[in-house]
Amino acid sequence: MSSNISFRKATLEDTAAIFRLFLFSVRDLAYRQGARAVNDGDDPEVIAATWKQRQSMFEHLTRTARHFWVADRDGTLLGYARSILRHDMLELTEFFVSPAAQSGGIGRELLRLAFADTQARLRTVLASTDVRAQSLYLKSGVYPLFPIGHFSRPAEPTTIDSDLHFEPMDHSSETLALLDEVDTTVLGYPRSIDHQWFWGNRDGFLVYRNRTAVGYGYVSRGFGSGPFALLEPADYPAVLAHAETMAARSDQAELALQVPLINRSAVAYLVGRGYRLDPSFMFFMSDGRADLMDRYLITGPPYFV
Repeated sequence: MSSNISFRKATLEDTAAIFRLFLFSVRDLAYRQGARAVNDGDDPEVIAATWKQRQSMFEHLTRTARHFWVADRDGTLLGYARSILRHDMLELTEFFVSPAAQSGGIGRELLRLAFADTQARLRTVLASTDVRAQSLYLKSGVYPLFPIGHFSRPAEPTTIDSDLHFEPMDHSSETLALLDEVDTTVLGYPRSIDHQWFWGNRDGFLVYRNRTAVGYGYVSRGFGSGPFALLEPADYPAVLAHAETMAARSDQAELALQVPLINRSAVAYLVGRGYRLDPSFMFFMSDGRADLMDRYLITGPPYFV
């Protein structure tokens, strides 16, 4: 590693530059893998529009980060890594090194700084299929548990008969308590701070059966849908039909979902509805177990679970 590379803690002022590094790194990976790129090249208007859409998420992750480090050389950003701690779960939300600076030891040092924490019971990563990153993750002790697929289709009103009842999510402390209860059951940890951010950029709903809350979901306001968590995986067809109807009625062009492929109920419904499966996949990697992830859909875009 070059001696004039420095590592420092990142700040909110780094967010825009970090986003550009993220964008070009993901685009480079997409080109190499023959998958769909994040944007249409170097068009400044496209980049500006994408930044406007995702700025709030990047700033939320910055404000709530556990560890956030950048590598630079003479003021030029070369890479960054960020993690969040939710209760006792440490998640590596982003880990990117400029294509021109890869394979030089920068990523190894960034991962060491951002992905270790004595307070964490569990560590997770939503990882691309890039073999260099995969090698570093495996060396750090996290292993792939299942793939995550990106499904999408034009949103149309649709219904499925069920005994479920759907209510718009209010922003009360009582609702937060319900969400924490569901998340603790399904994910193994609560995360009120993220739900409060979801409330500002997507439409949430609670799922009830016989007046008992059995799950929740979020639908895009033009940015990203998810997460969804249900206590019973068999309820996904009715819940996803409700979500697609919400998206159609709010004039969303399509509904896009990040789906753990072990969620057979959701996958079967989406395939039956003619959803398109993107050729790129991600892996859920962890140093622990993920027993109930067959009843969960990942936050979209998939920066964090």
